[in-house]
Parts: sequence; structure tokens; C-alpha cells
Amino acid sequence: MNALLSKRLLRDLKANAGRYAALMLMIILGVYIVVSIVGSAETVIRGTESMKSKNLVEDGQFTLFLPFSDAERNAVASEVKTLEETFSFDLKDSGGVVERIFQTRKNIDRIMLDNGALPVRDGEAVIEKNHAKALGLSVGDTVTIEGVTFRITGLCTVPDYDQMLRTFGSPAVDSDTFGLLFVTAEYYKELRNIFPQKTESYTYAYHLGSETDESLRESLKEMKGSQLLSFTTYADNIRIEGAAGDVIMDKRVGLVAGVIVLMLFAYVISVFVVHQIEREQSVIGALYSLGVKKHNLLLHYLTLPTLVSLVGGLIGLGVAFSPLGVSVMIQSTYDYFSTPVYDTVYPVYLILYGALLPPLLCLLVNLLAVNRKLSKTALSLLRNEQAEGSYRQFKLNLKSFPLLFAVRQFLREIRSSLALLLGMFITFMVVALGINTYVLCSSVRDRNREDTTYECLYLYKFPDKTPPEGGEAAYIRTLTIDCLGYTLDVSAIGIDGNSRYYDAVPKKSETEAVINCSLAERFGYQVGDTLELKDPSDEKVYHFTVSGICNNAVGFSVFLDNESMCSLFGMPEHYWNAVYSDRSLDIPEELLYSVTTKDDIVKSSGVFVDAMRPLMITLISAGSFIFAVVLYLMLAVIIDRSTTGISMIKVFGYRPKEIRKLYLNANTITVLLMQFPLFPLAKKVIDTIYPNFIANVACSMRLSYSWSLYLLIFCSVTVIYFAVNAMLLRKINRVSPAEILKNRE
Repeated sequence: MNALLSKRLLRDLKANAGRYAALMLMIILGVYIVVSIVGSAETVIRGTESMKSKNLVEDGQFTLFLPFSDAERNAVASEVKTLEETFSFDLKDSGGVVERIFQTRKNIDRIMLDNGALPVRDGEAVIEKNHAKALGLSVGDTVTIEGVTFRITGLCTVPDYDQMLRTFGSPAVDSDTFGLLFVTAEYYKELRNIFPQKTESYTYAYHLGSETDESLRESLKEMKGSQLLSFTTYADNIRIEGAAGDVIMDKRVGLVAGVIVLMLFAYVISVFVVHQIEREQSVIGALYSLGVKKHNLLLHYLTLPTLVSLVGGLIGLGVAFSPLGVSVMIQSTYDYFSTPVYDTVYPVYLILYGALLPPLLCLLVNLLAVNRKLSKTALSLLRNEQAEGSYRQFKLNLKSFPLLFAVRQFLREIRSSLALLLGMFITFMVVALGINTYVLCSSVRDRNREDTTYECLYLYKFPDKTPPEGGEAAYIRTLTIDCLGYTLDVSAIGIDGNSRYYDAVPKKSETEAVINCSLAERFGYQVGDTLELKDPSDEKVYHFTVSGICNNAVGFSVFLDNESMCSLFGMPEHYWNAVYSDRSLDIPEELLYSVTTKDDIVKSSGVFVDAMRPLMITLISAGSFIFAVVLYLMLAVIIDRSTTGISMIKVFGYRPKEIRKLYLNANTITVLLMQFPLFPLAKKVIDTIYPNFIANVACSMRLSYSWSLYLLIFCSVTVIYFAVNAMLLRKINRVSPAEILKNRE
């Protein structure tokens, strides 16, 4: 009997080719969304982890005002496993391009060559690859800076500049204006003799032995005191593993999208197969009467949807791991971060998700639904009992027959309509996930541009006694805050009185602070709440009472009275280390740690949008396609259930347009009206879980949509619906008047 029934599978596939094609397309798109997003993130995360042993990534680094003496170096080297000099100095051309000169590394933060070879003689250098790309350089070319010509022997990356920031305080990577050059140790010494006036950074990288970071820090403080300019551990170094940290958001979004897509699979497949059984109840009843067993029919009705789900999942998996999937998603990471090209990874759980979950889910859902439908008696199936949904009878005082019929049809198909609305809600969550990402990135970009009221921010290594004319002095210190398991930087800013650049007016208190609106939005702080921050330099915890909230959304910041802040952190009275200005100031470069301009902040905010663009496009476009497919499948089910009625009224001479009014208008009203509460509800669900996606990013979180964006969304839903409606009208046209004769009792 199974062999006999299996011959029917091809006929069924051919007869319902449109529905099966739509089902397969939905599965392909769903698997593609999840696997391409999560697969690209896993490639970066696992690739970064696998490179650690090859790169010999540092455990930390520290910078001194003056280098160690031989005795001091030997003393520190005896406390750690490995200690290596990573000294550097900057050369700058007339166009503002800065090249940071290093000597090649041996034991820590090794150079990884994309192509070419390490330098072996004077005048040769390897260059960081993204900077080389920005300048149009390749192996064999030359670059001249401040009168010195370097011949490029290789293109490289280094793990301690995974995120190519000029300083830890730089707002964004700018490969057009900043790059790295690595030369031989001998040539580095020669260049130092050529440019003795250039400030050299005396930075040492280390690998720990039995010591801890904290014990090493204390030893250095005892040995060098105030000459210890900075001490940065591996975990706190934002230049290291920046790419892996960035794609964590992608992975989280992808995994949540995966859960939503699984819900969608289960829902659509169950409705799809149950409808097919309802349509063929009389045939099933006849087969029961002829002695066919329930398990034979159960196997028959499960086979084709399961095979379609399997093929769709495999195709989706293949497309996701093709150049159209992971390669597209990961390219933005390669363009922004300085990383090697990682080998694509194929996580087992993603392969199982794409290849096995769709057919297994189809099998499980249909087993439950089909088993229930096939449990009826042969007589009830033969008579096609309850083939139409039952509904409570009541009187409608409507004089218009088309309107009365449309209402009755809607009530008759109320279960199908509710199933349609559930499908809309689930697909709206996928789309809202993508739109939220767009809104967040755009908001961060626009608000950073608006709230940065200064033109230049100068951070000093060695402050003068008085700030330069035209500048506003402040004391800036970096603290940290815990956010869902991540440690994020918070700038504590000490200002005097009313600032020209911030609307914060802090009180003269060491325990009260004004916070910026980003902190308030992310953590829900209100005036009177207590804020806990930690000083990473000594692990000391500070508690501040929120005395106000200012309208600045750039990163996370708290504002204190300068005098109170100096007292709190043990600094001299009226100490300052930063200057804000509304124009460029003439400050000697050797005094400065970094210079941040408004253009830098605007550019860094724009980079955030660019980095997330593939994720946004994938979620919104694929989610919209899935929405169209779900609409088609669900509305097609409603029309198929009404085939007998459509055939009958065609016998009475009703034209296609009149039939559309009777059978589709109610659905049109349902879809177009219910989108207004359903989309905001789906957005509310996504908003609730969205903070988990950006737990590793110190930024504001304004997810509200403008009225114009809502209008665009609702117009898009309307356009998609009417496009699907046009396809369904052709389906109505194919219903033959003779259909009523086939279903007579």
C-alpha cells in the first residue's frame, strides 16, 4: 500500500507546485538569514581564537615616560614569562597621513602576513593591509613620508591593532589617515637617529607567568612611580579582538532570528498540511473503507512536506555558506577591522539547524496535527463533515448582500484568519529586528553629530600650568560600568561651572553626578538613583547619586564638579588633562595624548551604520520576502477551503471581480487594519530583548520610530498584500464551475 500511495506524491507535488515552492522558499530564506548572520560571526570569533597561539597575543602592555634601565628591565623580565619592547614613533606627511613606525616583533603580537615577506634590509617595510588598500599600495610599491622612502615587502595585520585606533581614545578607525609600518630593528634605530625630535612611545608587551596583572602593576608602580603612564591588560585593550567583540551583536541577533524563524516554520507547515488533509477528507474516508491503515496514510501525508523541508533547508544552508551568504556578511568586518582572512567555519549546530531542524520540525508538528485529523471515522471523512469551520450563528441586519456574504465568510474562516494574523506577527518580529538595528545605528550617528558641540578635544600627556587661550579645560578620567556581563567605559568629566559644550551643571559634591542621557536610556537611571562605577586602574568602586540628566548622547559620561572630582581621585586642586575648543589650537604634539575632532566623531558614527548594513539589509529584505510568502500560503489556504463555494457562485454567473469582493475583501480589511496593532506589538517584543544585543557597546538606545518610518512600513505591507492578492485572484480564476459537481455528496 505504501508503494501505491507513493505514486501519488509526484502528482501531488505537481498539482500543488505553487504552494510547495512557496513553502520551500520560506524555508530557504529562513535558514539563509540565520546561518549567514551567525556563520559570519562564528567565523570571526573562532578565527580570532584560533589565531591566538599563532600570534602569541600579549597578556597586556604598559607605557613608561622613560625606558627601563638594563637592571630594571631584568628585574621586570624575571617576574613575567616574556617581556618585549614594542617601541614606536609617528611620522606625518603634509596631507595628514600618520605612519606609526615599529620594529618587527619576535615573541609577542607577531606579524601575520597576508602576502609578501618581512623586511630584511634598510628601507624595506611591511604595511598594515587596510591602510595599504586605502592608499592603493601593494607589494613592491614605495611610500615616502617626511623625506624617507619605504619599499613595501608585505601586507600584514598584528593582533594588538585588530582595531586600528591611533590612540585608545580615538573614536573610530580611519585607514585613510593612519597606518602601521614595520621595519628591521637596525633600521628602526637608524630612523630614530634621523628623527630624534619625534616623541617615542616606550611601550612594553608581556606574557604573564606566575604573576597576575595586578601584582605586576604594583611592582611597576613601586619601581617607576609616576613614570608609569599607562597599564592596559589584554581584557581592557580595545584594540585587541575588536572584530570578535563587534560581531557578538550579529550572533545574538541571528540566534534570536533563528528562534523566530523556527516558530514560523512550525506554524506554516502545520497549517499547510492540515489544510491538505481537510481538502481530501472524502478520499481518505474512501481509503479507510477499502482497508488502508492509518499509519500508511500518516506516512504518506508526512513524506512530501518533510522532503520539501529537507531540500529547502539544504539549499538555504548551501546558499548561506556560499559567497552570497557568509562572505557578504563578513566583508564589512574585513573592511573595518585589521584581521587576517579567516577560513570559513562550519559550526555543527548551524549545520544541524539548517539541514535537520526544518524536516524534523515538519515531521513533529505534522505528526501531531495529521494524527488528530486522521483519527476520525471513515463515515465522517466520507461525508466531509466539518470541512468548513463552524461558527456561532447570529443575525446581521445588513441590506447589502456582498457585504453580508463577506462578513459571513470572514466569520466562517475566523480560525484561518487568526492563523494568518499569527503568521504576520511572527514575520513582523523578523522585520522589526532589522529595522531596530537601522534605527539604533542611525540614531547614534545623528545624535553624536548633534551633541558634539566642540570642534576639537585635546587629551594631554603633560598638561601645562594653564590651559591654552580659547580652550575650556576639564579633567577626564575613564571609569567602567558592568552591562550584562560586559565592562563598558564611562567618561568621568570634571568641569567648572557652566560649560560651553555641555548642559550639565554638577553640584560641588564627591558623591553626586550628572549623567548623560545615554546612561539613562540604557540603564533606566533617574534622578536620585545610585550609579556604581569602577576605576580600572585600581579596581576601586565609586557610588554616585544621580543629581541630573543632561542632553548628551555621545557614549557614556558622568559629570562632576572639577574641584570635587580632583579631591575624589587624589589629584591637585583644579587639575585638568583635557581641553575643549570650538577651533583648532596650536598645541605642541609632544604634549598631547590624542586629538579628537567633531569630524572624527561623525565619521566613527557613520562607520557604525556601515558595519551593520549587511545585517540590516538581510533581516529587512529576507523578512519582507518571508512575509509575502506567508501571506500567499495562508490566503491560498482560505481560498482552497472555499473552492466549493466559489465554484457554486460561478455557476450562478458571478464575475471574478465580484467573487474577489465576496471572498478576499474581508481578508483585505483584516490584513490592512490588523497591521496597525500587530507591528507595534511585534516591535515591543523585540524592544524588550534588544538591550541584550548591544550589551558590549557603550551607546545610547533610542529605538522609537518616526511617523514617516511607520508610514513607510504600513505602505510596504499594503503593497506586498495587494501584490499577493493579485496572484490569488488568478487562483480564483482557475476554479472551475464543475468543481461543485466533484464535491457533491
